[in-house]
Amino acid sequence: MNIPQQVTDSLKTIEQFILSLETTTTPTPSVDPAPSPVIPGHTVIENAPYSVTTRATMWGLNWDGSNDTGDLDSSYPDGNSRGFFTDPSTGKAYETHNQQLIGASLPREILLSTFLGVDSWQTDGITAIWGHYSSDLRAWALQHKPTLTIDSAAKYTLSGVVIADAGPTASTHNGLDLTYASGHALNTFGAALCTYRIEVAGKVFTIKGWDFVTRKVIGS
Repeated sequence: MNIPQQVTDSLKTIEQFILSLETTTTPTPSVDPAPSPVIPGHTVIENAPYSVTTRATMWGLNWDGSNDTGDLDSSYPDGNSRGFFTDPSTGKAYETHNQQLIGASLPREILLSTFLGVDSWQTDGITAIWGHYSSDLRAWALQHKPTLTIDSAAKYTLSGVVIADAGPTASTHNGLDLTYASGHALNTFGAALCTYRIEVAGKVFTIKGWDFVTRKVIGS
């Protein structure tokens, strides 16, 4: 029986299609994309008690570079106060009245509770407790070298910020002070709402001594 040419051509077409399916190369499995880059201003993604959002002010130098006259100490030749903590690179107290130091300062209550687990300032007052434990705190910080990562205005992030001093005073309800360099890197114009976390050797610390509801030092 003669098969019409049209039918033969159709069968060949079907056969070629089937062969093409059998020899098609298997696609290479897709590779997960690289993690998205850190978005400036959105680096501190931890919730309380691993981060604090607070009003950040400046000390040492003002926003315009003028000297902070509320941070003076006549015992130094230049009349300027120094940071409470020790600069590992010099073995001396941090010099905070300059435009180079990427530094910050936290309230004494936060420092004692977070790093030493000392909460007795809540009942006995910060003055007496600070006098008793401040040397231990300075030694702890020199050994463990805690730093901050800070977000500002949902646009700016600063990491590796050293803790150079102790303050502001709890009664101000400001939970963070910044040096001139830090304030300008975060574009705070002298005072702005910021969010920070504390890190030691890559570990994010639980922050203690802070009222996360009222956004101030406990009891202040």
